[in-house]
Amino acid sequence: MAEKTKSEYEKIGRMLVSIGELGYTDMKRLYRLEFFKGIVRGLGITIGATIVFSMLVVAYDTLAGTPIIGDFINYVEDVFTGV
Repeated sequence: MAEKTKSEYEKIGRMLVSIGELGYTDMKRLYRLEFFKGIVRGLGITIGATIVFSMLVVAYDTLAGTPIIGDFINYVEDVFTGV
């Protein structure tokens, strides 16, 4: 593990001081804020993954009918289904 230099420790110290200056010293408020940030992050990841997965399904359905790529997709599908 790399050693921290003095400037890195000073940077961390300045960040901690700025957190205190922003008013996040109230631990109850900090925990509530972090809890809601976690919920929003989880929802964002879920919605994003759903959108990407649905785009992949649409692309699969579209490409399955093409002559060259469709044959490859059907082959891959057969390999996964065990036919």
